[in-house]
Amino acid sequence: MDMCEDDHAIFVGEFADLQVCPKKDCGKARYSDARMKVPVKKLPYIPLIPRIKRLLEVPSIQKLLNEQIAAVPPPVMRDVWDSPLIINLYRDGAFGDVCRDLVFAISIDGFDPFNHNKLSYSMTPVIMTCLNFSPEVRHKLGFMLLSSIIPGPKAPRDINCSLQLLVDELLETGQQGNGIHIDGNLYKTKLALGVFDFPGCGKVTKGAGSGSKEHCCRKCMITGAYYRGYGTVLYGQHRRFLPMDHPMRMDEWGDGNTELREPPEKRDTVEFLANGRLVQELQDQIHEEEDPRQKRDLNRELQTLMKSTGKKGLEEFARLPDYIDMQIPVDPMHTVQVVMKKFMTYFQGRGPVNWAKIIETEHSLGRHEDVTLENNPWTLTRDQKVEADNRLRSIRVPANFDWKPCALFSDMAYMKSITYKRLATHGIIRFVLRGMLGAQQRQSLFAMCKLLSKLLEYTFSTGDMQELQPMWSAVLAQLERDYPLGMQTILFHQMQHLPDDVLMCGPAHGWSMFAFERFMSFLRGRIHNRKDPEVTAVESYRIFELCQYMVMKGVITPDGLCHPDFLEQCEVPQYTQSGRRAVVYVMSEQECRNIKELLGVTEIISCIKELHAENVNPRRNRYTCREKEGRQTMSSYTARRGDDEDEFPQFGQILHFISVSDGENIYKLAKVEWFCKPVYDEDSMLWTARLDEPRAGTNFMDVRHLPPPIVTAVEGDVMWFLDFMWKYSP
Repeated sequence: MDMCEDDHAIFVGEFADLQVCPKKDCGKARYSDARMKVPVKKLPYIPLIPRIKRLLEVPSIQKLLNEQIAAVPPPVMRDVWDSPLIINLYRDGAFGDVCRDLVFAISIDGFDPFNHNKLSYSMTPVIMTCLNFSPEVRHKLGFMLLSSIIPGPKAPRDINCSLQLLVDELLETGQQGNGIHIDGNLYKTKLALGVFDFPGCGKVTKGAGSGSKEHCCRKCMITGAYYRGYGTVLYGQHRRFLPMDHPMRMDEWGDGNTELREPPEKRDTVEFLANGRLVQELQDQIHEEEDPRQKRDLNRELQTLMKSTGKKGLEEFARLPDYIDMQIPVDPMHTVQVVMKKFMTYFQGRGPVNWAKIIETEHSLGRHEDVTLENNPWTLTRDQKVEADNRLRSIRVPANFDWKPCALFSDMAYMKSITYKRLATHGIIRFVLRGMLGAQQRQSLFAMCKLLSKLLEYTFSTGDMQELQPMWSAVLAQLERDYPLGMQTILFHQMQHLPDDVLMCGPAHGWSMFAFERFMSFLRGRIHNRKDPEVTAVESYRIFELCQYMVMKGVITPDGLCHPDFLEQCEVPQYTQSGRRAVVYVMSEQECRNIKELLGVTEIISCIKELHAENVNPRRNRYTCREKEGRQTMSSYTARRGDDEDEFPQFGQILHFISVSDGENIYKLAKVEWFCKPVYDEDSMLWTARLDEPRAGTNFMDVRHLPPPIVTAVEGDVMWFLDFMWKYSP
C-alpha cells in the first residue's frame, strides 16, 4: 500500500487516486517517478482475514482453541485465559453454538534490522497473537500473525495511518461486523490486549512522552519534577503507594521529609479517550481553517489542551467499539531491562555515569550526605568486578536456558533483554554481588530481585499476589531511599503497576514481549537487502508462514521432507535418521521394589537407561543428568521438600533417567542423589550445600513431578542453588 512520506495517510479508499498527500500542510508527492508509478514510501501489509480462515480450516488447529471460560478467576492463574481480563469480557457468556470469539493481543515495536552496522535504520512490525491458543502454541512463529511492517528508515511520526487497514479488518470481523464463516461456525474477533514498550505505548495511544511532568503515566495521575542536576524529569514517590499506616511513611529520609499524601488517583480511561476526541476535533478544525490569524489562535488553544490533558490526538484503535475494554499492561520485558541496565551501569561505574556530579546532586537534595567518591556504596571496585565475573563464570544453567554464563562487570558486554531478566529473577545477581556494595543497597536490591522472581513466575496464587503488592511498593520505596534519585525515571515508576497488571492479565509469560523479540530476531535473520528491507522481511515471512501451514495441514513433515504418503505416490527415496542405541538398565532388587511401590504396578517388563528427559514443567526447560555434564554443561540439579515439616528443602543431582514399562504404560523416572541438610545464606537469601560431605542417599522420582531444573554455582566445596522456589517442590 502506498503511503505518505511523513505517515499522514495511505492511498486507499477515498485517497486511492490522489497523487499527493491529502493533508493540506503536507502535500508531498505520492510517487518518486510519476510515469513509472514508483511510490516514495510503501506499507507492506498482509491481510488478516484470509490467514485466519486458512489456519482454522485445519481441524487439528480448531481443537487447540481454548473455549472454556471460568465464572470467576481460579485460585491459581496459569495463563491469561484464567485472568479477570478474559472473564470480564465474557461475563455474560461466550462461545455459544452459533458464534465463537477469537481474542487477540497486539504488539508493536521498532528495531534495527542491520544491528547499527554502518547504518541507522528503524522498521516497526505489527504482530497479532491469538490468546485462544495455549502459551506453548500462541508464541510459536507459525501462530504469531505478522500484520504489517511500518517502513523506515526513521520511526513513524504518526502510527495511525499504518494501523488503518488492520482496524478495518477488525471492524469487519468484530462484534458488530460480519465475522468469519468456517465450516458452519461463525468466528468473531476481539482485540483485548495491547503490549507495547513505553515509547510505543505513547505513539499508539497518542499519550504524553517521558519528558512530561504530568500525564506521563497511563496508569495513575502521578506528577513528576524536573531535577537540574540529573537533567530529566523524575518521579519516585513510591511511599505514596503504601498503606497510610505503613511505618515507612513516617520515616524521615535523607531529605528530612515524611510522606502523608494519598496514593495518586488512577487514570480514567473513559476521560482519557474523551480528551483525545477533543484534541482530534480541534486538529481537524485547524486543518480546515483558512484564516492564518484564526489558525494561529487555534494552534495556541491546541497546545494548551494537549498540555492539560496529555493527549496528542485520537488513536486509531478508538474506532473499535470495544476499545474501552482493551488492557494495555506495563511490559515487563522492556521495564525490567531498562531498570536492570541502570543498575548494571552504576555497578560498572562506566559509560554515562559521572559520580562526582551524582554525589553533588544528591547532597544538594539533602540525600546521602555521608557518601563521597571514596566510600561510594553504589559501584564496585576493580577487584570486586573481577570477583563478580569469576562468580558469573562458575554458574551452571539448565539445558535450553537462554543465557550462557560470561563476564559482565569488567567489560561492557552486550546483553539481550532476556539476560537482564535472568540476572534479576534467577538469583544470579544475589549470588554474584553478595558481600559487595553498601549493606542497605545490597539488601534492597536483593529484596527487589527476590520479589520480581515471584512477580514474573509462570503460575501464581491470586492471594499470594495480593499480599505481594504492599511488599513490592515497600521494596521500591527502599530502592528510592538507598540509591541515587536519578534512577527514578518513568520506567522505574512503571514497576509500581506490575502487580496490578499481572493480577488483571494473568502470568506475564502469556503476554509479555519476549516472544515478540524472538519474532524480530527471526525477521532480522532474513533481511539481506538494504534497499527494501521491509519487503524482503514480509516476503520471507509469507513463505515461512505458507510452509508452516503445509506442515500443519500434513502436506510436508516438520523437517522439510514431503509427507510419506506423498513420497510413495511420487516414488521419491526416503531417508531416516538412526537414533542412539538403547541401553538396558539393570536394577537391584531394592530398586525394583521401590519403583513398583512408586508407580503402583506389580510387574516391570523393561527398563531403559536415558540421559535426557522432556517435561512440560512451569519453566519448560529440558532435564539433563550428571553423565552429560562437562565444562560447557548444564545444571542437572533438582529439589524437593524436606522431612522436617517443610523447614528445609532437600537438593539432589539427577544421575540418569530410566524408561520403565509394565506392559501397558511407559513411565519415565529420574534417579536422584540427595545432598545432606542445606544451609541458608542470609545475605543473598540463597541455599547452599557442602560437596565434601557424604550424600544422604538415592531414590527415584517421577519425571512428571520434578520441579524445574535449578541454576547452580560451585565455589570450592560449596554448591549454591540460585533459583530454588518452594512452590514447585514436590
